[in-house]
Amino acid sequence: MSLCAECFKKGNHEGHDFNMFRSQAGGACDCGDESVMKIQGFCAHHGNKIDSNIPPAPPDLLCVAKAIISRIIQRLIIHLRKDESDGTIELLLINIVFKLKCFES
Repeated sequence: MSLCAECFKKGNHEGHDFNMFRSQAGGACDCGDESVMKIQGFCAHHGNKIDSNIPPAPPDLLCVAKAIISRIIQRLIIHLRKDESDGTIELLLINIVFKLKCFES
């Protein structure tokens, strides 16, 4: 797990054992990601989002988004086929499309 300095400063770390280092390459902040950390550990900024009553996206909108993303990637594959000779990018994008189709209900 990694936190940006801003989220770390906003959190309560009393009694926690932690190591701090500065990344030269940048990185990603995991604060607000329930798959990485408990909600109770979110900083004040990300914790407030949990308390708000934001309704989930409507299923119809999600279906449209899945269909559009798949088609955009397919068009990208067609475009890359014209410019790519070894096929590495094409295989990567085909794999992404396959994974998207696995999530369709």
